[in-house]
Amino acid sequence: MLWFSKKNQTKRIGAFPVSGGTAVAAIDQTEKTRPHVVGCEVFTDALFAHYVKTKKLCKMPVVDVADVGVCSLLQVDLKGVAAEEKQDAIRWQIHELLDYPAEEAILDFIEVPIVGEENRSKSFVFVAAAEILAKRVDLIKSAGLELEAIDVPELALRNLLELFPNEPHGLCLLWLRENSGLFIVCRGGTFFFSRIINCGLQQIQQSMRPLATPGQAGETIPKVDEIVLEVQRTLDYCESNFRLLALPKILLAVCGEEPEGLCSYLDQALPAEVVSADFQQIIDFPYEIDSVLVNCCLPALGAALRGESR
Repeated sequence: MLWFSKKNQTKRIGAFPVSGGTAVAAIDQTEKTRPHVVGCEVFTDALFAHYVKTKKLCKMPVVDVADVGVCSLLQVDLKGVAAEEKQDAIRWQIHELLDYPAEEAILDFIEVPIVGEENRSKSFVFVAAAEILAKRVDLIKSAGLELEAIDVPELALRNLLELFPNEPHGLCLLWLRENSGLFIVCRGGTFFFSRIINCGLQQIQQSMRPLATPGQAGETIPKVDEIVLEVQRTLDYCESNFRLLALPKILLAVCGEEPEGLCSYLDQALPAEVVSADFQQIIDFPYEIDSVLVNCCLPALGAALRGESR
């Protein structure tokens, strides 16, 4: 089955590096009330070009997503700086924070609003070394795809959270991978802040294994408590810096089997409501698909949702 016809250039493919390979998702939004996934798979980099060829995807537009941790999120002060001078001002402010020359940095500048204060915002920049991104560029181009953009995982995931309805106070996503995680805070389609979690599913499972009834009163899970602390710090930061006073709901997405009791433990430990994420509520899949595969492909799915409005 072909994912797209050659003439169908309004569709988009998203790609994201995973352990030992690449996650790829393709989404069709033409005349659909919800995004329609026509492909969502993970395969080794060695099979990437072959896969593109067999699916007849050559020259199709793709948005690649940098891996978590490749891009650093830094705050900068750009008050009074002219638009044409911002790039130089950013490089000058961050050069001592990088372990490579600032001239070799790729920058993605964003303004984050302060809620309730018109025309007030804080300036941030995503920064990545050009040398690291170049490796992904080579992979995409050698596979025969047309690279449209390289996105950061935070903004790709934001594209997904934006689709959830009826969340006036915003949504957070706690995305847990094998050995790490990412926590992001969004509201009304706006990304506010993120934090990398230096703990993943493997460490959580090891921490929970000795417990007969994880999450029961009186029992603690040290590794999960570390995550709780990082999440709470992020929520506190957003409250003090962006006036996000009302607590947003937190979606939990795990790239593997969700440990029994994990979601309820987080829900009890945090002041915000924590629920297991179900992205099939907002995206149509044409076939039965495992939720673990969906969670592993989230940045690729979010990248495929990227449009000119984003």
